[in-house]
Amino acid sequence: MMFGLSLHAFTLLHTAISLVGIAAGVVFFASLTTGRWRSTANAIFLVFTILTSVTGFLFPPKPIGPPFIFGVVSLALLAVALL
Repeated sequence: MMFGLSLHAFTLLHTAISLVGIAAGVVFFASLTTGRWRSTANAIFLVFTILTSVTGFLFPPKPIGPPFIFGVVSLALLAVALL
């Protein structure tokens, strides 16, 4: 159990967080193609993408593999994006 949620419920939460991040990224990218900078969409994208990566580490432990490495690289790149 993660945060008092079953594995299934936690997976649904992780997926919902991911979908919000994807939607915000699409809105932000679409606005960039029209020459606009949407600060709110950018902030939502960054926050929810970080949350997606962090919650990915909370799943039951497995040996270090591609998902773990991708999460570490993702968080490193997001840290640079926040700067």
